Amino acid sequence: MVITNKLLEVYPKLQEGGGFELKIAGSTRSRTLALLPCPTTGYTIAFLKDPSTMIGQATLYIRPLQQDLPIHSENSQHASGPAITCITCQKEVMFSEMKRHRMTCNEAQTQDSDGGPKNEDRGNPVNDDEVPGPSAESAVQPVVIEECDYNETDNGDSAVGEGVMSYFMTTMISKLQFGFSLGLGGMGRMLLFEGEADHLVPAASEALIESKLFRLQVGCWATAFCTMVTGLSPAVIHVLFNGDPEMATVAIEDCPDLHIRNIIKLLDQEDLTPEEEDTISDLCMSWDLPPVTRTNRRWLQHKLLLHAVIGRTTRQIKQLRRGLKDVMLWPLLSSRPDVVQLMFPRMVKIQFTPQAGMSAGTMKTA
Repeated sequence: MVITNKLLEVYPKLQEGGGFELKIAGSTRSRTLALLPCPTTGYTIAFLKDPSTMIGQATLYIRPLQQDLPIHSENSQHASGPAITCITCQKEVMFSEMKRHRMTCNEAQTQDSDGGPKNEDRGNPVNDDEVPGPSAESAVQPVVIEECDYNETDNGDSAVGEGVMSYFMTTMISKLQFGFSLGLGGMGRMLLFEGEADHLVPAASEALIESKLFRLQVGCWATAFCTMVTGLSPAVIHVLFNGDPEMATVAIEDCPDLHIRNIIKLLDQEDLTPEEEDTISDLCMSWDLPPVTRTNRRWLQHKLLLHAVIGRTTRQIKQLRRGLKDVMLWPLLSSRPDVVQLMFPRMVKIQFTPQAGMSAGTMKTA
């Protein structure tokens, strides 16, 4: 009864509900509330602290048992605050009662404007010398709908123009270059491509893959530009256009994960310590490769690098290929390898700006 007495002391109106029940969220991100069963002794402190209830640090919600409680303010509360003049009826109203007064005052004003009784009908003559104060309704200017002339020519839409197009291009470039904010557990922006310049590979993020943003970004680039991603790794481009992954030329700079890159670099050493061998073997076992020995270092280094660059980005590359087919560029690129270098240029040779996008869009529509 300690909990019940404390709740009624803090919130006396709960007595009108005919009892109460406690509810708890089903999971961390769930909006569904689950009923917390009430024991025969009622909700007690010992029951709520019992580990079997699995409450922990969760938030409990109190719900009236028999009827809903009125949501208006308590009638027992006295008016407080200074007196304020109502801008509609010019009456002095206490500060705490002003919001409730405004609702009734606006309703009365609406009835008067709809043909209800005027001030003269109430026996309150209006003095012509007095200038009525401004009201909330008089501050709102009526909307005048003019007759449309169908013979009039349209000079253009205000939502179309170089300014709007420049803003669109800037926003799109910003998302593609600096990442998307997906709001996943406090994470920052997530880049679609990561790594060094001219060695970019698709990001190995399940959130980006499931969102199919790699397929979408191809359409964004193709809409405004004549080129796709700049600075993409040659190995990724080779596999993108149906090249054999085993024949791809993979460089150590193509591995964006610095931790994995350092482990792969250990295989260049002639002598490895037991700790270094264990580190390499752990990585190999996680990728279904045999542990390191003295005879398989070169082969193992190639396999690890190939999996780090190509194996972990297979699904992303498939989405890029699908995006090229969506924008009808796949037949051209698959039959003209010389055009691939123009569509996927090196980052040192080209740099996109919003003005460049405006020029490309103007050339397309010309």
